[in-house]
Amino acid sequence: MSHSLNTPDRLKSILGAKGGGKATVFVLFSIDKEGNLSDIIIDRSVEWSADMEVIRVLKESPKWKPAFQNGRNVIYWHRQGLTFVVN
Repeated sequence: MSHSLNTPDRLKSILGAKGGGKATVFVLFSIDKEGNLSDIIIDRSVEWSADMEVIRVLKESPKWKPAFQNGRNVIYWHRQGLTFVVN
């Protein structure tokens, strides 16, 4: 099991055909009061193989630090971009 973000071969082929480049997938997810991640939603897709890789890495990630408000942990939504680079 790898927690690292790996560039899918399909995306490498697409970006490589353009001489390389970057592609950023934006994702929304919630963090509960205990730091567990859930409700992963692709906010801005690049290509399905990249989207699936981002979801895989997030699902395998360790617990996150929960938000803290008024002296207690709270549920919150987070938006994150993950960038693939092909040279």
